[in-house]
Parts: sequence; C-alpha cells; structure tokens
Amino acid sequence: MTIQRVKECIEITTAYQFLLTYFPYQMLRPQQDKLILLSNKTITNGSNAIIEAPTGIGKTLGILAGVLAETIKHNLKLLYVCRTHAQMTRVIEELRAIVTKRSQSIKGISIGGKHVMCIKSNIRNLDAEVINDTCNAVKKRCPFFRRTQSFDIEPLLHELNSCPMNSQDLYKFSKMYGLCPFELQKKLLPHMDVITLSYQYIFNPLLRYHIIERFIELTNCFIVLDEAHNLPTIAKSIVSKNLKLSSIENALDETKTFHRIAPLNAPQMIYDFLSDIYVKTIEYAQSRGLRGNKEIKITYRKDKGTYQSHVALCTNLDKQTIDFLIEQIITWGEKIREYRANKDSVARSSLYRVGKFLRSLEKAATDPVFEAILSKQKLPSKETYLLEIIAFDPRPITKPIFDRVYGSIAMSGTMQPLNAYAEVVGLNTPLCEAFSSPYNKANFLVLCTPKLHTKGGGRKMSPGMQKAYVDRITEVIKNTDGNTGVFCASYDILRLFETPLAKKVDELGKFLFVEQGNMPTYLNDKMIREFKTHGNLGGAVLLGVMGGRNSEGQDFPDRAMSSVCIVGVPFSQWNVRTKLEIQYYDQVFPKKGRLYGYTIPAIMRAAQAAGRVIRSLTDRGIICFMDERYMNRLYYRFLPIWLRENMRKMNIKRGSLGVIVRRFFR
Repeated sequence: MTIQRVKECIEITTAYQFLLTYFPYQMLRPQQDKLILLSNKTITNGSNAIIEAPTGIGKTLGILAGVLAETIKHNLKLLYVCRTHAQMTRVIEELRAIVTKRSQSIKGISIGGKHVMCIKSNIRNLDAEVINDTCNAVKKRCPFFRRTQSFDIEPLLHELNSCPMNSQDLYKFSKMYGLCPFELQKKLLPHMDVITLSYQYIFNPLLRYHIIERFIELTNCFIVLDEAHNLPTIAKSIVSKNLKLSSIENALDETKTFHRIAPLNAPQMIYDFLSDIYVKTIEYAQSRGLRGNKEIKITYRKDKGTYQSHVALCTNLDKQTIDFLIEQIITWGEKIREYRANKDSVARSSLYRVGKFLRSLEKAATDPVFEAILSKQKLPSKETYLLEIIAFDPRPITKPIFDRVYGSIAMSGTMQPLNAYAEVVGLNTPLCEAFSSPYNKANFLVLCTPKLHTKGGGRKMSPGMQKAYVDRITEVIKNTDGNTGVFCASYDILRLFETPLAKKVDELGKFLFVEQGNMPTYLNDKMIREFKTHGNLGGAVLLGVMGGRNSEGQDFPDRAMSSVCIVGVPFSQWNVRTKLEIQYYDQVFPKKGRLYGYTIPAIMRAAQAAGRVIRSLTDRGIICFMDERYMNRLYYRFLPIWLRENMRKMNIKRGSLGVIVRRFFR
C-alpha cells in the first residue's frame, strides 16, 4: 500500500468518526464521505470552500455532519443560508434526525420574515418595507410584542435541546402563548447552535444589523450557502432599486392631502420639484422614442469625477438644493407614515418612497457600480414609466461578509467555472471541488441536437425551424413515461411554441400547463401541484422558461418530470442593461466581461433547468439540450461535470428521437 493510499485511509477513518457522532443513518450515499471530509477541512482551517455537487449526494446532511463537531467544540454559530422556507425546513428536519438518532444536544431554529411570522393577518400581504415600517410604528402598543419582551425563554430553550424548530413550529408556539413570533426568534438567536435563514438576513445590511448583528457576532459564525449560484443576482438585487413614475403622481397628491403636516420649509418648492421630475422624465422618454420593452440609460458621466444627475437635468437645480429638498420630502413622508400608522395601522407614504429613491438616484450618479435606466411599463389599466437603479457588482455586498465570518461553504449543483464564481463574489483563495454524478448512468440520458438552434430569438425563427422544434419536442412528450418539462430560452420563444404544442399535446390526450410571468405565486404553486399529479396518470407537459421560478425553484421527483427539453440558450436580452453590465465587467475583469456578464449566467440557467429531472438516486429521466450550441466548447465547458461527461449527440432524423426515448423508458 502506497503512502498516499495510507493517508487516504486515515482520512476516511477520521470521516467515519465524525459520522458516528453526527451522521444519523446506517448508509452513506456515493461521495458523501468526501463531502464530509471537505466540509470538516474547511471549518477546521477557518477557510472558504466552493462546492459543485449534483442533487442526490445528500449535501445538507453531509455538510451538517462535517461541520457540527467543530462548531460545537469552538462555540461557533452555524448559519445555514437558504433561498426558500422549504429548504430551511429540510435543514431543520436533518438536524432533528441527528439529535434524535445520535442523542446529541443541538439547538436549532429557522428564521421567518415578518410577512409569515406576524400574527396580525391584516398586514401579511403588504409590501415588505411597509410591513417593517408598520411594525416599528405600532409595536410598542402591540400586546404580542409586549408579552414577548418579558417572556422567560428558559423552558423553550430546554425543549429546543431535543427538538430543533422551524419557523412554523415557532409560530404555533407563539400563537399558543400570545407572543410575537418574530420577536421570539430574535430572543432565541444568541442561544442557538444552528440557525437557518434567508439570503436577505445575511447580505442585506439593514436586515442583517437588526436581525443578526444585534444578537450574535459574525466573526463567530460559519456560514453555509445553499443554492449559492443565486448569490450574485441576490446581492445585486439588494442594492438595486426601482420606482414607477406613477408613485410620483401619488406623492404629488399627498402634498395636497397632507399639507397640514408639511415640513416648515418649502412645501411649494417640493411640489414644483417633483412636478418637474415627473414632466421632464416623460418628455425625455418621448424625445428618445421610448416604447414598451425598450429602455434607455439616464446616468450622465461626462468624464471621471464629473457628472450630472437625472434629477439635476430635470430641475436645473444645484446639488445642495436638490439634497435639501430630498431630505424635506423624506421628513414629510415620515410624518405621513406616522399619521397613517396611528389611524389605519399601516405606515405608508408615496412621498417617503419617492424621497428615498431620489436620494439613492443621486448617490448612484457618482458610483460606477450603478447605472440608472428608464423604461416603459404596461400596467393593467394604463402605461407608466419605470426608473431603475441597477447594480452590476455583487462584491460590495458579498465580500465584507466573507471577510468577516469564521469560514464559509458555497454550494450548488451549478457553479462552473468555480474560479470565476470566486472572482465575481470576492472570495480569496477558496478550496474548490466539483463532484461527479452519483447517479447510475443507466438511469439517465443526456442528449444534444445538431441543426436545431434559436439564434436571433423567436421573432427571427424560420417556419422550418419552428416545425422541426415542435416535431422533436412532440416525439419526446409522446414517448415519455411520466411528465415532460419544456423550458424555453425566453417568453418570446415560449409564446411561439405555445399554440402548436397545445394542439400536439391535446392530440396525444395529455394536458399542457403554461407558465405565466405575471402569475401570482399561489396560483403558480397550485398549477405545479396539479401538473405533478399527472405523472402517474398518463403524463402532462409544463411549458416554461429557463431562469424562471419553475426551472430553478421546484423539485420534480420520479414521474413528476421524467424528461426535459432545453429549448435554446437562455442569454439575457441584448439590451442596454446587458451591454452596460458587460462593459462594467470588462473594466474590473479585463477581457472577461462577456463571459461573466452574459455567457456563464446563461449556461447556469440552462443547467438548473436540466437538473429538474434527476432529483434523487432512484430517479430516471432524459435531458434533451435542443440547441446545437451546447456542443460548442465555448458553452459546453461551463456545464456541470455530470452533464458534460454524459452528453451525446443524437440523430434528429424524423422519428429517431422518439425511438431513443421509447427504448429508454422500456
């Protein structure tokens, strides 16, 4: 036996020692021991790791088994960061299994937001900012809040030793004792070993301070980021802002309705100031011929260090006067919110919202990380314009966190290339590991079609190409044992195929479910539940888009999705913001702008959609990449290892694909 093999055996033995303590089951999944070793090495060294691992390895339990010994030994907090409440609940379930089967004492909770934790149901459907402001305005006279401040948490802490709780458990407990669930979870934080929470509570500076940093020290925390491929987008969205021009109309109305509580200085000047911004913005949009689905840049930088903001161009005022008026608007808005909170129990003000946005717009004019964009929006009753401040760089949000915490693990099924991810989020010299597929290769096929492509988008697709696509997709649907997902590169392409596919699906005696971008979440969830039921009833088809909520945020186990068609490459729309983002990345990462801002995000969206089919070691399914560009090394190399290793070119001669699919399911 070689020295290297002896070392490997010693490492494996060490891994099993951890498993005996913190792994609750008798059997390991393939490569789960490697994941445990890597997790333990990361926390032991107080370092950072980036892990790409497909679903099926058992990432959640592997990470917990690898890091819990060190967190408890060194009195660290494990912050397990997830995108959804379902994922947070899964972490708590695995933690309960460890506590129950290994008789370990580990306190854990998941943190829910005010919109799901507030017992007063009348504010649950409000905007997050309005909920927060309303709560702050009325909580001193809220009986639930007052009871929580004096509540003795010791008995609850004793209960948590043997039974970690998710946010719904805490909600039910709080309701039983007449407490505020949101305030109760904050009281518990300093005493917890494991805390599951959303990305917002770690990376949104304001929320992080009020929810986390007031109770625990980040330097004493080890963080795990689940579905970490979302981090760059989430971080940029935190500092990006938008304002409908109709909000300025509402603010102008408030200056008349609430003139009696106006600030002592310049109420008429405020009205004129907002009127100028409103009118001149519309005039500027019309002069540029701005139409629906188009956008224009409204940040004006003459050269480095000099600028003229959109507000200054609309009002012809100097910066000092603009800053003064914006602060007056915010002050007026705060008084209106206070008045409304006392009268209607809802702290809301358009003046406040407009003032805060204008202050951010002024700051963005001097910061190259941001750009301001104007677009035209269609509302159900009328058209309006949308002002946006968009951020291109996640590092001002992400890097301070990675620099402060004890260590971190960022993991996902789609992280390639790992070094590019590290650069974009500001991680210095992390451990990087990409795990191969744990799946039995007989259980899945990864195919790619030559001669099919969606270049130019739906509007430029020839009738012949449309027919070829519909025919090949129909072959997959007809011969699939279970449901089929068809994820398109854009809504334009989805709409192009919706009618002909509906006809074909109907002829096959199946049902077609179509994703709608503006569909409320509860209706979309209802649609997905119904779609899944057809997996064992002859099969159905889900037509959606890559990068949407159903191609990334949903699980389709077993026959709930037995095949998936990836139609096109989901590049971002080639518009002003995309060009500006590429230009920005070229400046900070020379010659990598198009790669980081355009190519890699598109392949990541496609890989996420492809992964909906195989969700466990027992799942069987077919993944069809229906665009010849996926065989081009420029794109192919950024797919996860398990897709790259198993992709093969297929014959698209009429009927050939159907034969492959039929034989596979037999």
